[in-house]
Amino acid sequence: MLNAGASRDGLVGRIPAGWREASGYAVAAVLAGLVVAHLAEALELMLFVNADSLVTVLMARSLAAGQPQDWAMSPVLFIPETAVYFLLALFGMGVRATLMANAAVNS
Repeated sequence: MLNAGASRDGLVGRIPAGWREASGYAVAAVLAGLVVAHLAEALELMLFVNADSLVTVLMARSLAAGQPQDWAMSPVLFIPETAVYFLLALFGMGVRATLMANAAVNS
């Protein structure tokens, strides 16, 4: 007679929970990378010319230059995105590469 618990769990029951969770994160990261790559290739205007994408670049460069901050935007959206862009810009990549990395992190 078959053990009912073993047939019910199948392969998923044999994989440790930590590995299942890690594989889920890995799949999500790969999918985010594929989406960003598709956007960078097919919809270049959306990432590199659209005003919403470039606001973080303008804010980060304005902060780095020490200019007065007279921005009138929703801080809920733009402050975290600008902080992420600023941290990614510290790696010394160009604007386009930093925008692509920022899109991957924010997706």
